[in-house]
This record gives sequence, structure tokens and C-alpha cells, in this order.
Amino acid sequence: MDEIIYLIRTYLFNSDENQIQKLNSKLKEAGFENEELNIIQKNVFEVISNESVIDKVFLSKIEKIFNILNHNRVNKINRDIVCFTPFTDCINKILDFLNSAKKNIAICVFTISDDRITNKLIECKKRGISIKIITDNDKQNDLGSDINFLSEEGIEVKIDTSKHHMHNKFAIVDNIKFLTGSYNWTRSAAIYNQENFLISSNKKTVQKYQNEFDRLWEIMTPHL
Repeated sequence: MDEIIYLIRTYLFNSDENQIQKLNSKLKEAGFENEELNIIQKNVFEVISNESVIDKVFLSKIEKIFNILNHNRVNKINRDIVCFTPFTDCINKILDFLNSAKKNIAICVFTISDDRITNKLIECKKRGISIKIITDNDKQNDLGSDINFLSEEGIEVKIDTSKHHMHNKFAIVDNIKFLTGSYNWTRSAAIYNQENFLISSNKKTVQKYQNEFDRLWEIMTPHL
């Protein structure tokens, strides 16, 4: 946060317009919560209160700063998607989540047997998206499981071969947003079961999920 406040003060008392772009980029990278954005805004007010003369240029800079802070705040309010099943259109939210990938998808789920999800993953693979899947060995050979098929289609798959279960249900797209919840990637979860999932772009939380995926990927066994 100190770096952000420094950028704001530098921008206010400097003619370099590149500072405002740098400020916007740093705010996006930081992924501040609304409470932290409020602290930053309070600091701006303190700077203003100490100025005896405020001209039009200074006011314009303040307006730009507040617009950027509010833009990041609005994004954070609208960032999360929560879905409950059955009787809701949750499957399309999952498909949209996967389809939004620009570079890579990391999936860590107990099983995949919903053909709609499988078809979307194949579609993503064909358009050049790197996909990695971690799953449980006890479920890969279940009737209806698509794990073997996905592996045959060239998607990297690793499995948990321990005596316990790899029971996670989360996925990450481009290391910028994640999906997690009780929802197994099956038709039963979509149609019959009482399930839930959350889609969020909270940067700090995304990184925690990415770190856990990377850790599991290192210790899991490649699918043969």
C-alpha cells in the first residue's frame, strides 16, 4: 500500500501522466480489498486538505485518482459469482469460466463425468489453451468418467495414487480467477444434488489456489 500512496503523491505533484497508468496497473496487481481502497482514498483527502491552493490541473488529477479507485472498487463488488444447485443454470457459468481462458486452465477435481464440461475442455485445448488436470485414482475408471478420454485427447492429467482421496474441487483460469465449492463436475451435481460453487478474481486468494495446485502437481502421478 505504501507504494500506491507514493505513486499518488508523485502523480499529484508531478507533470508525468504516465504515473496514473502505473498507478492503475499497480492497483490491479495488488487486488486490494474495499477497506484498503478506503484507506488509500482517505490518504488522498489528507493530501488535499494540506494544500492551500488547488487549481484546475490539481483537481483534474484528483478526479482521475478517484475514478481509478472507484473502478477497482466496483470491479471487486461485481467480481464474485455464487451458484447453488439444483434448478439453476450453474453449468453455463462453469462453461463460461472455462471458455474465458486466454492461456491456461488448472483443474483439481475429484472426478469429471459431465460431457458438457469435457467437450468445453476439448474445445479449449484445440484453440491452444494449456490444460492441466489433477484428479483421484479411484474415480478415473468409474462408469461415465471422462478422465481417460481427456488424457487420450492430449490434456495433461495427474492422479492421486495414495490410499486417501484427492477430494478438492477447484479450478484456476489464467492465474486471475478461480472456481471452488462442493460441486463435483458431474451431471448429478448440476441436476439433482444440493451443491454450490464460487467464482472469484480476488488476486490474493487466486494465488493461494495456484500455489496449492502447483504443490499437488509436483507430487501427483502422471496418468498412463
